[in-house]
This record gives sequence, C-alpha cells and structure tokens, in this order.
Amino acid sequence: MSSADSRSAGGFIALLALPGIGLLVLIVWIAGIDASTIGDMLSSDTSEGQTPPQADIELGDFPDIAQPCQLEKEEQQEACIDAKTYAYQLLLNDDEVINDTTIKNPDEEFKCLDQLWIGESNWNAWAYNPNTTPSGNARGIPQIMDELYPEVKEWDGDWKKQVDWGYNYIRNRDDYGTPCRALEKWNSRDPHWY
Repeated sequence: MSSADSRSAGGFIALLALPGIGLLVLIVWIAGIDASTIGDMLSSDTSEGQTPPQADIELGDFPDIAQPCQLEKEEQQEACIDAKTYAYQLLLNDDEVINDTTIKNPDEEFKCLDQLWIGESNWNAWAYNPNTTPSGNARGIPQIMDELYPEVKEWDGDWKKQVDWGYNYIRNRDDYGTPCRALEKWNSRDPHWY
C-alpha cells in the first residue's frame, strides 16, 4: 500500500525497533481520534492474549524505592534521576523470558540494579575509570569497557544509551539474567565487577 493509499484508509502504521523491548507497532489515525482518546485506548483493559499497556512513568517521576542521586553537578543529578526512572520503566515493562529468566519482582530487581550501579559509577553518565582492566577503560553508568565496546566513547552523558546497553548486557548474560543475579556476582568478587 502506498503512503497515499494509507492516508486515504484513515491512518498509517509505524514500526519501531527498541533495544530490549522488541518491535513496537504504532498505529496513528489521522482523522477522528484525539490525544485523550488514544490515552483512553492505551489505558483500557485488554482481552486475553493481548499485551497489557506499559507502565506510564514520566521521566523525573523518581521511583520511591531508589536511593537518592548524590552527584555534584546539576546536569549529572538530573541525568541520574532520569536514568533511574527509565531503568525502573524497563523493569516494569519487561515480560520477556531470556535465558530462562523473567523479571518477577520489578521493585526488588530495581533495588538490586540501583545498588549495582551505585557501586559501579554512582549512576554518573560521565563516569570514567582509566585502565580498569587489560580490556581498557570503563565508562558510564554501567561501566562499559571501551576497548571491547568502542562505541561507548561517544556516549558520555547519554544516560539512555548507557542504561539500555547495561540492562541488555545483564538480561542477556547466561550467568546473570536479572539485576539481582548480577549484583550477587558483583558482591562475590573482590575487586567488584560484573
């Protein structure tokens, strides 16, 4: 169907690939549906077999279970709050089975992730630890090794890319799968690493 055909049918379909979330199909109708109607549709109950609507948390709506951000610069503090809020959203919305694990208790898993990344970087999106290992320098909130993942050198301050990368790293590792299992491994090592 051409874009003209799509418009004459009353709408269009957009496909979005989101890391860790999969493929999201967004249908936007051009005529006859306002923003409040779309909101009502998204918040309504779903019938059996349909995906429930995702948790609705605005950035800056700091999770009550999070430790307070304690960074010196205002920009770092704001990024920390947004990063924690976003990470909590990921946990609330994660219903995938990866390596035989699921997120059964998002609040507990967030507490583990919070503790893990406080220990790694204090949730500082500009954190940099030179010569951490033979694999190079560690950067960002999840302390990504820049020799193994050179793209991270461009991510200073980009808390969203760092959280996405770190969350997917934890979820896709056979020996972790969840933030609590990653924290357990981190705590068992001296010096700490995951």
